[in-house]
This record gives sequence, C-alpha cells and structure tokens, in this order.
Amino acid sequence: MPGKRRGRRNQANESHQQTENLLNDVGEVSQQPRISQDKHRYIPWLPKIYWFFYRKPVHFLLFLPNILTGSVSVASDLMLAYILDAVNKEDGLIQVKKYAFLHFLIAIGTGILNMVSHYSWSQATSLIRIKVQRVLFKSMLQKDVEFFDENSFGDLENLLHDEVNRAINVFSSSKGQQVRLISSIISSFSVCFALEWRLSLFSIVSTVAISLFVRLIRTAGRNQFKAARINNGKALTIADETIANSRTVFSFNRQKEEIERFSEECGEYCRHQANAKVLFNCSFNISTLFDKGAFCVCLNIGGFMVLKKIITPGLLFALTKSSFSLGHQIAQLLSTFSNEQQWLDAANKLFEVIDQVPKVPYDNGRELPVFTGNIEFRDVWFKYPTRNSWVLKNVSFKVNAGEMAAFVGHSGSGKSTILQLILRFYDVNAGQILLDGVDIKGIDPRWIHRTMSVVQQEPVLFSMSIRDNVIYGIEKQEEISEDAIDRALEIANAAHFVSKLPMKKDTLIGEKGSQLSGGQKQRIAIARAVIRDPIVLITDEATSALDSANERKVQIALDGVMKGRTSIIIAHRLGTIKNANIIHVFDSGELVESGTHDELIEKRGTYYTLIERQLNISLK
Repeated sequence: MPGKRRGRRNQANESHQQTENLLNDVGEVSQQPRISQDKHRYIPWLPKIYWFFYRKPVHFLLFLPNILTGSVSVASDLMLAYILDAVNKEDGLIQVKKYAFLHFLIAIGTGILNMVSHYSWSQATSLIRIKVQRVLFKSMLQKDVEFFDENSFGDLENLLHDEVNRAINVFSSSKGQQVRLISSIISSFSVCFALEWRLSLFSIVSTVAISLFVRLIRTAGRNQFKAARINNGKALTIADETIANSRTVFSFNRQKEEIERFSEECGEYCRHQANAKVLFNCSFNISTLFDKGAFCVCLNIGGFMVLKKIITPGLLFALTKSSFSLGHQIAQLLSTFSNEQQWLDAANKLFEVIDQVPKVPYDNGRELPVFTGNIEFRDVWFKYPTRNSWVLKNVSFKVNAGEMAAFVGHSGSGKSTILQLILRFYDVNAGQILLDGVDIKGIDPRWIHRTMSVVQQEPVLFSMSIRDNVIYGIEKQEEISEDAIDRALEIANAAHFVSKLPMKKDTLIGEKGSQLSGGQKQRIAIARAVIRDPIVLITDEATSALDSANERKVQIALDGVMKGRTSIIIAHRLGTIKNANIIHVFDSGELVESGTHDELIEKRGTYYTLIERQLNISLK
C-alpha cells in the first residue's frame, strides 16, 4: 500500500511538473513587452499625429498671419531699394515719400500680424496642451495594472509633463515659425531669382554652406557642454556621498582617494567646459569672417553689374540683403526640421501609450444581475508579467457566500496575489476564477470593483477632507447623506476621534493623510470600504503595521464590518484569522492546507509551524 501511494504521488508530481513546463513554454512565446524598450520602434502613421493636432479646419487659420508675415518680408527690402533708386530721379522726392510710406505700412502690418500670431498660438497651445494631457491621463487610467508594473512613476510623470511639452511643438508657435520661414523663403527666392539669379544663387549657396559648417562646430560645442554637465554631476555625487558618509570615509582612511576622485571629475569638467567655450567662440568668429568675406565678394560682383548697367544700386542692396537673409532662413528652417524629429519622437511615445490596448479591458464585459458572493478558483496558474517564476501553481478553492476565508503563508507565498486576481487587476495564465459560477474574464472589471471593497496594509488616503476620503469610492457622491457617512465612521470605530477634530468631517488630513496616525488612517479606510456596502470585503494585512492598541481598535471595526458578507482576509496574525470559517495555507505558490484553525493545528503542518513561530512557543 505505501508503495502504491508513493507511485500515485509520483505520478501526480510528474503531471504537475509537465503542466508547469507546458505553461512556461507558452508563457515564453506569448510574453511580449507592453511598451517597447526601443522608444523609436513604435512609429504611428505620421498623418495620424497631424490629424490629432489639426483635425479642425479652424486650426489652419492659425497659419494665416505667419504666411502673410513671411510673404511680405521681401517687400520691405524692395521698398528700400526703390527709395535708393529714386534719389537720382527728377521726381525722386515724391517717390521717396511714397515708398517710405509703403515701407512704414508694411512694418505696421507685420507688427500687427506678429502680435495676432503670438496671441493666437499661445492660446491654442495652452488648449492643446490641456487636451493632450487629458487624453493621455485618461488613457493611463484605462490601462490595466500590468501597465503600471512595467512603467515606473518617474517615466509616466515624465510622459505627462516633459514629453507632452515636447510633443505639442507639433502644434505651437514653433510650427508657425516653420510656416513663416517657408513662406518667406518662397517669396524671397522668387523675387531674388526674378531680378538677378546669378548674384542671388552665389549669395544663397555661400550663406547656407557657412551656416551648416558653423552648425557642425556648435553641435560639437553642445556635446562638450553635455559632457561637462555629466562630469559636474559626478563630482557633486562624490561630494554628497563623501560628506554624508564621512564617518565611513574616515574609518577606512579614504580621504586621499575621495579627494583624487573629486579632483579628477572637476578636472574633466573644466576641460570640457573650456573646449565648449573655444568651439562656440570659433563658430562665432568663423561665421562673422565668412559672412563678411562672402558679403564683400557679393558686393564686388554686384558693383561690377551696377557699372555695366545690369542692375541698379537699389537692386544691388535689395538682392544682397534678401539673398543673405534667405540663406540664413534656409539654414534656420533645416534646424527646425531637425527639432521636429524630436517633437515627433515625443508624440510617438504619447501615441504608443494612447493606442496600447490593455489585456484586461477597462469597462468591457457583463454585469451579474444577482451576486451572492461565491468565489471559486479552479486550477489557477499565474505569473506576473514582469517575472519569470510562477506565483500561483494549480490553485483551487471555494469561498461560499457570507463566509470568512483567511489566506496565510510566508512572505512571497502568493497569498496577496489572490486579492489581485479576485479584483481582476490581472487575468490568470491558466485555469478559471468564478464569481457565482461565472468566469471572471467575461465580467466587467468596473462592476467587480463596485461590488467589492479593499482595506490594505498601508491605507491610501488623499489630500482632501475626511468626508471626501470616506465617499471617495462612491460614484454618485451627491446622493450620499450625512447620516450614511456618520454610520460608516461609527462602524469603522472612527466617529469618536473625528468628532474631536477642529473641523470634524471637513478636516483636511494633509498629503497621504499625514495629519492622522496610522490607526486613524486605517479606520478612515475601513469607513471608505464599508460605506459602499460591498458584497465582498477584502483585507490585506490590514492590521500588521499597527501597534497593539490600534490593532485592537481596527480589528474590532473589521469584525463589525465583516458580519453578513463574504470576507477575504489576507493576514498572518493569529487574532485576525483564528475565527475564520476556512483558512487556506500557501507555500511557494501552492495551496498546501485548508481547514479551520483547530483542524490545522491538529494536523501540525505548515500552518502549525507558522503559528508556532509567531507565538514562539510549542503548541500541544
């Protein structure tokens, strides 16, 4: 008989191992990163980005002042040319006055158009920034929990602020400047080449070549500045660490070495800083030298043309000025196109998040017309997307309606994962979770969250009043009466201390509830859970972080809340779990024991060991 039992046990273990290996193979094939590590790999259709920002025809009116400003820029130079040519004519004074007046009107019109453009773009950019941030934030909150596991708070904060600020340059005065430059280049190019194409071609080519060469030097200078900032940061880090850990430095006699490390980084900082200044000074001097040289050559050629009566002195002035301005505008436009790639890269990151479809849908699925509170796990296998090891292995159990079920085990045994799966923060890799016999994958997650409440180990409160924190989970807050709030505070054993606060329920509790003690915060969290009258109440180590006095108060509150409803307790303290109808014991992701407190003590198994270690005595 023992041999047969061992044979059956070995067969079960082999079957269990085969299932685990099969699921591992499937997991390795299907598991893909939710957001690509290579941020440039995700490229949405380019027109989609522009459609998002310019979907309304009225948006194109923003470019009208920029187009007009760019178009008339060359007219100002022509007016000055006509003035110069009119000086030697018989009716020169009349023409000078006429062209001077036209030049004045052009200047006023350009100024007004610039003011209109600046105001319009500034208003439109503010509105589009709000729109982009709202769409992005809404998209984030409609993702599943897996999304937040894979993206740090810092990355998401950077996305909402820095990347949005970069992306909206696709729709900002920077884009308007691009359009103005294009309009100015087209108009100047047309006029200059119509008047004298040879002189214009020389001026434009020489200016563009000089600008691009100078830009290369300045890029090298910016790289030196970046290197200098890195060295400066390293030097400050060394100084901070050395000063903060001065006793350790002294005890190991590392003063000399730390001074050398600090001096080395400071030396590199000075070297890169000096190189950057030299490069920027060179770029300025080279730009000035080449510009002046090209200008002299252009004047020499133009003077020859004036003497040969090919062009007038006024046209020489207009062509020289407009052509060199045109060259600088072309170089500036090329620079803005380089910046636009950075804007589009930022927009790509935003659309990568916005377009991402969560594995657990935000609000898709059915609602159960009647839910009594029955919960069943059936052969559940689960691993977190960010881990390779199984957290739950072939777990099966039932929690009947109105029953109090406790889940215990060592840290990392998988008991807290039960909470995540019941709330459908994640979907299982294999097996089923049933609510009143219905597979949870077909149920709307928002409906699940409406019928269940959670009290966590570290209560999360918001920087608002006690009243607002208590009703935080209520969808129609305006329908909640003061009596309901008072009743929730009473059940949570919080009414007494709230009544002693200066503003009672209207007292602001500070960031993360900083004005309240740990026990008070926990009781407010319980009131927030109970006011929703949940069918299922889940507590995750709700008293483990409290002292004995606060633990008793919170436990009394929890005992009152759990009566008459399905309760899931994730805990390890004996006082919390001994009265549970059923206790499930987890070890390394497996359900190893189930039973009442007395039954499990009699078995002298894993539960007995946990309790014995907790009480530090030998139970008999």
